[in-house]
Amino acid sequence: RKPEDAFALLLASGANPNAKGPDGVPLLHQAARIGNLEMIRALATAKVDFTQKNNEGFTALDVAEGKQPPTGGGARGAGGGGGRGRGRGANQQDVAKLLRELMGLPPAPPAPAAAEGAQ
Repeated sequence: RKPEDAFALLLASGANPNAKGPDGVPLLHQAARIGNLEMIRALATAKVDFTQKNNEGFTALDVAEGKQPPTGGGARGAGGGGGRGRGRGANQQDVAKLLRELMGLPPAPPAPAAAEGAQ
């Protein structure tokens, strides 16, 4: 089995989707940080609270959109692995897009630098 399958099974069996790790970071933030879209979807199915905040007061969407200030240990795994768009290793832009979709929010406006480059 893939870890994502085991994770989904635990959630379907009643595990708390709003649980936090020993460091106080919510599961949703951890899945978003590593770019695991399958785990984010499983948490959404289990009715995760998308408004949960981490120890620094940021939601998972805030973190995915780069609103979290850099810290010594927080950057680990933040870059993802090539933007595959499925499963593990999606880039933070894909994570933010999925979170916005699951939360019923409109797409994020383009970043100023991206808008200038498109002209």
